[in-house]
Amino acid sequence: MTKEFILGSNKCRDNFKHLDCLWSGSYGDADPVRFVDDDLQACTTAVYETLFLLIPVVSSTFASVQRLLKNVKEDIIGTLIVDEAGQASPHMAIGALCRAGKAVIVGDPKQVAAATLAMPLFMFMTALSNLFGVGGASLISRFLGGGEREKASRCGAFCIWTAAAVSVLYGLMVLAGRPVLLPVLGANEETCDMASSYLFWTIGLGALPTVMNPVLAHLIRSEGYSRQASLGVAFGGILNMVLDPLFIYGLHLQITGAAVATLISNATAMIYFLAFIWKMRGVSVLTLSPEMYTLGEH
Repeated sequence: MTKEFILGSNKCRDNFKHLDCLWSGSYGDADPVRFVDDDLQACTTAVYETLFLLIPVVSSTFASVQRLLKNVKEDIIGTLIVDEAGQASPHMAIGALCRAGKAVIVGDPKQVAAATLAMPLFMFMTALSNLFGVGGASLISRFLGGGEREKASRCGAFCIWTAAAVSVLYGLMVLAGRPVLLPVLGANEETCDMASSYLFWTIGLGALPTVMNPVLAHLIRSEGYSRQASLGVAFGGILNMVLDPLFIYGLHLQITGAAVATLISNATAMIYFLAFIWKMRGVSVLTLSPEMYTLGEH
C-alpha cells in the first residue's frame, strides 16, 4: 500500500524533487535556489517526512545529523538508535536526541565513561595542533605574501619540530601520570583500566600523530596545496571509519580497538603529509631540515 501510494502521489514526487534541491542547491541545471528561513524549516520537515516514508531506516553519523537536520525543529525522528555510544561524546548526541520521539542508547556505560574521562586530555592536543597549525599557517601565508620565503621556511620548520617535541613530551607526561590524572578526572575502579588503556593508545603513543596530522595539513594548505591537505585529512578519517568496526567488533577489542584505530589512522595521515613535504622539498618552503629551525625571526 505504501509503495502504491508513493508511486501514485504527485506530492511525493514533488517532495523528492524539493529534497534534491535542498541537498544540491538547485533544481537540476537551473540557477541556485535561496530559501527564506521560515520556508526552509517548513520545507525541510515536509520533505524529510516523505523521505522517511520511503526509507524508514536511515543510517547516519552525528556530524551528518547536525548538517542535514539543522533546519528541523520537530520530532522528525521516530526512534533514534545510537550504537556503540561509548565512541561518541555526550554533547554530540544532543541535536539528534532533541529531534527524536524516543531513543535507544546502546553501549557499555563503562566504556562511555572511559572515553569521556579522557576527553579533556585529548582536547589539549587539539589546542596544540591549532596553536602550531593555524597560527603557523597564518604566519607562513603572510611571509609568502611579502616575498620572504626564507622566513616562511624557518617558520614552517619551527612549527613542525616544536609541535613534534611538545606532543611527544605531553604524551610521555600523560603516560607517566595516569595513576594521578585518572582519579582527578573522576575515574573509579570500574572505569580506570579502560580509561588508562584508551589514554595509552590515543595519547601515550598517539600524541605525536594526533597533533602532527592537523598541523601538517594546515601548513601544507598555507602554501596553496588545499587539495593535498584535504585529501590527507579525508584519508585519515575514512581509514578510521574502516578500522573502527574491524578492531571493535572483528577483533573484539572494544574501546581499546577504537583507540588503536585512531592511532593507526592518524599515523597514516601523518606519514602521507611528511611524504608530500619531502616530495615537494625542491619547490616548497616547508622543510623537514633541522638546520632551518630557529626560535627567532617569526
